[in-house]
Amino acid sequence: MLFEVTRTSIYTDNKPFEKCKEIQLTHLEIRTLKTPNEFDNKFGHREGKWLEKGTNHRIINGCIARDLDKENTWGIEINSLEELMQFVESVKTDVIITTSTIDKITPSLEIYDDWRE
Repeated sequence: MLFEVTRTSIYTDNKPFEKCKEIQLTHLEIRTLKTPNEFDNKFGHREGKWLEKGTNHRIINGCIARDLDKENTWGIEINSLEELMQFVESVKTDVIITTSTIDKITPSLEIYDDWRE
């Protein structure tokens, strides 16, 4: 299974872990509006019309969504709980398992080596 890998302390494009490889994920934009017309009426004057940007326009859980550009990030293939535990041991700090903020689908491992909140 492919995991995105990030590091709390890195705010640049630096590789977060030596075994990571560069991957691309499609940026998913979700807005808490029910229709593209509602978006256009509220934000169209400054952001443009909803359907003019992106692809694969759809409704997800009652919210409008669209795919935007692909984004480069870092990833690692982990296929067992044992491999996941080896990863955690090798980074020697806490690891947060979450979902990518880019595509909201890909599992993500954040190497928690700095404070954030």
